[in-house]
Amino acid sequence: MSIQPNNAGIDFQNRVAAWIIYKMLMDIELSITFDLNSEYLIEKIAFETNDEIDDLVITTNCNKKLFLQIKRTLNLTVGEKSDFHKAIYQFVNRYIKDSKSDDLYVLVTTTNSSKAIRNELKNLFDSIRLNKFAIEENPLNNKEKEAFRKFKNIVYNIYRNIKNEKMADSQFNNFMEKVLIVILDIEKNQIFEKNVFVAIQSQISNTPPKLLWSLLIKEAAAFSSKRLSVTSLAMKEKWENYLTYESERVDKKDEYTSFLQPKVEIDSIELGRDVILVEQMSQHGDKAIKNLVLAELFRFNDDGTKRQWYEASEYVILADGKLKFKILHRTATTTGMVRYLNDDSNADFLEKYNEIKVVPAIGIEDVENTTIVEIHREHLRRFIDSNVSESLNCVHCGKGISEKCYLVEIDDLYEKSIIGLAHIDCLRAIDRVLGMPDGFVFGGNEYIKKFDFYLWIKSLHKSQGLFGELKSRRNVPPIIPMLWNPQIGKRTNLDYCVKMNLVNEDFNYVYRRGKIERLTKKTAEEYLQTFVDSIAIGKKDNDPLSIDMETRSFGRNSDLLKFNSNMEEIIEIESIEIVKYVEHLGQRYNTINNYYAPLIIIILKKTEEPLIIGDHVVFLSEVLSIKSYIKNWEDAGLCIGEYELDIIATDEKFDNFMWAYNQKNIEGVVDPIFSRQKELVRGMLIEDINKAKEKF
Repeated sequence: MSIQPNNAGIDFQNRVAAWIIYKMLMDIELSITFDLNSEYLIEKIAFETNDEIDDLVITTNCNKKLFLQIKRTLNLTVGEKSDFHKAIYQFVNRYIKDSKSDDLYVLVTTTNSSKAIRNELKNLFDSIRLNKFAIEENPLNNKEKEAFRKFKNIVYNIYRNIKNEKMADSQFNNFMEKVLIVILDIEKNQIFEKNVFVAIQSQISNTPPKLLWSLLIKEAAAFSSKRLSVTSLAMKEKWENYLTYESERVDKKDEYTSFLQPKVEIDSIELGRDVILVEQMSQHGDKAIKNLVLAELFRFNDDGTKRQWYEASEYVILADGKLKFKILHRTATTTGMVRYLNDDSNADFLEKYNEIKVVPAIGIEDVENTTIVEIHREHLRRFIDSNVSESLNCVHCGKGISEKCYLVEIDDLYEKSIIGLAHIDCLRAIDRVLGMPDGFVFGGNEYIKKFDFYLWIKSLHKSQGLFGELKSRRNVPPIIPMLWNPQIGKRTNLDYCVKMNLVNEDFNYVYRRGKIERLTKKTAEEYLQTFVDSIAIGKKDNDPLSIDMETRSFGRNSDLLKFNSNMEEIIEIESIEIVKYVEHLGQRYNTINNYYAPLIIIILKKTEEPLIIGDHVVFLSEVLSIKSYIKNWEDAGLCIGEYELDIIATDEKFDNFMWAYNQKNIEGVVDPIFSRQKELVRGMLIEDINKAKEKF
């Protein structure tokens, strides 16, 4: 039975399938996207199958199957005609056919689905997979109870209709452990799609990522319409002209480095010779003559020791220390040196010298086949394999690589050689240049400068909770004020939290930045007294202390109504109590890693300080749009000059950064857009909550 979705639903289904195909092509495991505890690679994808769950079936490298139902918008309704009911019907039907397998049933949807599904049910399924006794050990709030009740009734009714018997509670619990809800906002222009572009640009050559992504979507649509199955091997053969790396060289266990790692084909690198360009000074009477010498040298003696040494970043020492020359450039091949000499950017520099003398090495042709070189090659291979996570940072300054750069070997600073990337302006004369890597990460966008893509994409997982929340709301104003609390909590493993009991016999917790706030017992008791006083005053003024169940924020009822027109979501707080924090609470209710971070700051090279416009330090929430922002600022007459990009990767670092500038009365603005009159027309203003209180 195949469910016919609308056009938007079809497009979403094809996009999810395209992302799954991409993961299979690149050998990227599924754990991050699907929140799995184990690592699985995709061996086969089946589209619109005859299985009980028919949208997409993924077979992994360990023969585990994931059955996907892909629905753009869902509501938790019990009617048999609802998409949610139809999806769960397929899950239950599959469970009845094969309850003993370790297969998983995955419901993929977006933030357009109801909160009951994307929050309450998703959190329940996630916590049960981590601890099967999670529901028994921690009571459910009213919304969770209602979502759980509806889901359980749907499952039991479907089971009874199919089997004509009651489902046992043990069967239901086992079924619950197999169900996942995955939120994947991969539609056009959403943040996740932009991250897809980064992945494709850094891995697939010669074609703009949007065109490649479009091709993947069309491919998924074609497979779906023909109800095909495709294997990993067949897809890689079909797409081999687009792929730019040897998959066996990629760390398949890391979703990030699998497409960001520079392509170092160690077997094709020449390691047995040095080609150096040195300065030779001579005196003819009163006139000093400056010449260049291009020399080809053996690197190693037969016993593996070095024939020449390099020191002080610009000198080469030859002939057992008897000769010392200033070195201008060093490469692994004569081809690389010729490329350097023909580079127009070096023309003025080379004109200072009278002539170039070439000194070849006799009998060096077979040097790559020597045992010493092979031993050195094996050392470098092991170094590369064990330093994947640092592979996108400059070996000298340590900053991210996001522009044209050199792949270099360094053999003067360490006991053994290392290989890495170096910014062009960080390159030392004695660095042995192996080549210049290609791809989007290495210069695909001239506006992205010294940016750490690896750190950025890794930091994005379950982060930027504030921005995700805002983008899920409707009618968001163009300029959004956001209060920031400068009180930085260094300890996160405290033992107490505050539970709010509501007038409708429901409950919730005090949150801080998307997580249950953990407190010392003393601080919790201080909270308790403050709440008791606020509850009493609210009742006296007929403006009770309440909580907005949608945003988890609390305050006077009248204040909350200004920001949420859904009055049913605003519930009066009856009382509060101090309770012990247990890990299962965090597993169920803490849905994000960082509330603000990661964010990008722009470091001006002239001052080495972050970009400040007016009295606001500027943050950006995404990297691929930086060109549009800078052009907007330039149109408004705000030219920033030379700059680099840096990343505020965690909320703790964001707090420290904001605190430092807050002392100078400088606040923050995220993603600012200005008119030609230099007026802010769009953006998020971040203001110290204490200073905001002083204004009122």
